Amino acid sequence: MRLPALFLAGLYALTFVTRVLALYNSNSDVEQISGNVDFREKVLKSDGVWLVEFYAPWCGHCRNLVPEWEKAAKILKGVVNVAAVDATQDQSLAQKYGVQGYPTIKVFGADKRNPTDYQGQRTADAIVGEGMSQARKLVNERQKGKKSSSKKSSSSSGSKDGGRRRQQEKAVIELGDSDFEDTVLNSSDEWLVEFYAPWCGHCKALAPEWEKAAEELKGQVKVAAVDATVHQRLAQEYGITGFPTIKVFKAGPKLGDPEDYRGPREAPAIVQYALELLEASGVVPSIEELTGQRAFDDACGGKRICVLAALPHILDSGKAGREEYLERLVQVAKKVRGKPFSFFWFEGTAQPAAEEAYGLTFGFPALVAVSAEKGAYAVQRGAFSADGIVSFLNGILSGSQKTTALSSLPKIVKVTPWDGEDAQVIEEEFSLDDLFGDEEL
Repeated sequence: MRLPALFLAGLYALTFVTRVLALYNSNSDVEQISGNVDFREKVLKSDGVWLVEFYAPWCGHCRNLVPEWEKAAKILKGVVNVAAVDATQDQSLAQKYGVQGYPTIKVFGADKRNPTDYQGQRTADAIVGEGMSQARKLVNERQKGKKSSSKKSSSSSGSKDGGRRRQQEKAVIELGDSDFEDTVLNSSDEWLVEFYAPWCGHCKALAPEWEKAAEELKGQVKVAAVDATVHQRLAQEYGITGFPTIKVFKAGPKLGDPEDYRGPREAPAIVQYALELLEASGVVPSIEELTGQRAFDDACGGKRICVLAALPHILDSGKAGREEYLERLVQVAKKVRGKPFSFFWFEGTAQPAAEEAYGLTFGFPALVAVSAEKGAYAVQRGAFSADGIVSFLNGILSGSQKTTALSSLPKIVKVTPWDGEDAQVIEEEFSLDDLFGDEEL
């Protein structure tokens, strides 16, 4: 039975369209990106350089670029990421990055919020050259960052535990439709959330101030950003009509509508506003237990100074004694609120490497202040009282407190958190015969 000519023509057309649509197959070294979430996870959250082609399947120039783009991706594999986005399928992404013609190649370097256009030749050699140039630029920027830190302290050259690497991470939390509710609305923390558009000049001007504010508020107030051109449902829900718009979600249950922040857009003003609001809400600073390396790295990067309190073993102090020590630390945290301190406590002997490195060998309680960025620390030698600790910390900020250099940060080991209860004293029965044998007393 012969198939009708019309059916065969249709089948041929379908095959042709499918081949056109599949510019890059699944075995390609070109990373194929589909959708805003995929783009955010792969590109925006990446530490490396990305070259991203926005194409249309019907575009002749795009089809001509395919072999060169494939070749460049193969050469740059493992060094620079080479990707492709079908702009006809992901129109919101194309609109977000101002794509008006095909193909358009965007370069996402160190600042993922501000990509640049690739204007060079569409040959593999030229594309590879651009990728390597961007990679060198990124490395140089990181190297300069390390050098500037080393000028401040002769001992700030690298840490074996990875803490220095995490200092380079941004303090601003990027949020979207999928995680906003769980992260913000189900949180008891205070949140400042900026809704921005990538093309907005005022947003670009705010970006460095927003990052500074986030760094200063770390551990006290959460600072976030939402790309309103991508997460339009969120923007519509909160009535965003201009950029940037800053919404304030107060500490505690998120029951009512958030407020608008209308103050100056400089970091000091933003920080002052956030801390005054936090103080008015009556939120008590939390003193977290140091249970692992990740907690230290997250809270103690950048310009933060980590205050570590080694408290007596629960068998020595009991629950009441430990809670009394923690209350003193809460009072200290209240008095230095707004200053660059993060607080942790741990049970004495639980962090042997840290205790050895910082010289906490004279008994507990003991307290040390650590600057991971400067590679330096200072041990408090006075009374473990709120006033004594506050005086010690103010001395660090003023420069009157002597500090000691560190060649590298000690490793923080993972421990089981305290359950909030007194220790269980296990009493074992024994006989005198077990101690003295069969000898007569």
